[in-house]
Amino acid sequence: MDFFRTLLNPEAEEHEFPERLEIASAANILDIGEFQILEMAYRDWFGRDMPPAVVDSIFRQYMYRSIVPHWARHYARRIIAQAQRGELMPAPAIGRPPPLPPGDRQEALRRLVYIAALLLAVVIVSVLVSRGQASRVMSVLPPFFSADELAVRPHPAP
Repeated sequence: MDFFRTLLNPEAEEHEFPERLEIASAANILDIGEFQILEMAYRDWFGRDMPPAVVDSIFRQYMYRSIVPHWARHYARRIIAQAQRGELMPAPAIGRPPPLPPGDRQEALRRLVYIAALLLAVVIVSVLVSRGQASRVMSVLPPFFSADELAVRPHPAP
């Protein structure tokens, strides 16, 4: 029932759990995901990356039970306060590739065009080959039967 209630009023969950709203607000300020805020908060509080065993536990507590660790609330409140004072530094690029220099952008665009052209060629060749292989197909959806396979043949007389 919570699923449908959330679909009808997505903001209700944020008002029920104001700590999650703080995490979401901090994530929106930095333009990153909520769980990335939790990862950054863990790194800030404990001085190391979140171990894999802790990742699963924190994710379940946060997503399924809406439990926000105290260190994450502290970190989110700091981000929100810094943003309000205009002191916020640009967000660290967690999970994002670094921006490409202009020369590399052209090379990346060239590669993209080559890959798109190759995919288009594969599709066109596939369609042409398939058209040449099929005889008169009598059905639109599988199983595909040809006219020869569906021809009525007289039964031998007993």
